[in-house]
Amino acid sequence: MVDIDTDPICTEALRLAENGGGDDAVARLVELAGTDREALVAARNAFARRLHGHADDYAATAALRLLNRALAAYGWHDPYDWRSRLGNRLLKP
Repeated sequence: MVDIDTDPICTEALRLAENGGGDDAVARLVELAGTDREALVAARNAFARRLHGHADDYAATAALRLLNRALAAYGWHDPYDWRSRLGNRLLKP
C-alpha cells in the first residue's frame, strides 16, 4: 500500500495539481513513473482510498484527476489484442 505523504509520485501529483496540472504535469508524472506503470496505478488507488468518505478533499481530487490523465497518456498493452496474435497471417503474399 502506498503512503501519500512519502511516495514521490503522490507528493509530485499533489504539487503539480496545486500549480494547475496541465499537459506538462501529466508528462512529468509519466516521466517520474518511467517503465513502472503500476506505480501510477498504486498512487491513483491511494488517492481514491483517501477520497472515500472525504469528498471535500479538493487537493486529492485534483491529484487523482491528474493521475488518471497520466495513466491515459501512459497507455496500456492489451495482452489479448488479436492483431498481435495473428502475426503475419493477414499479410498478402
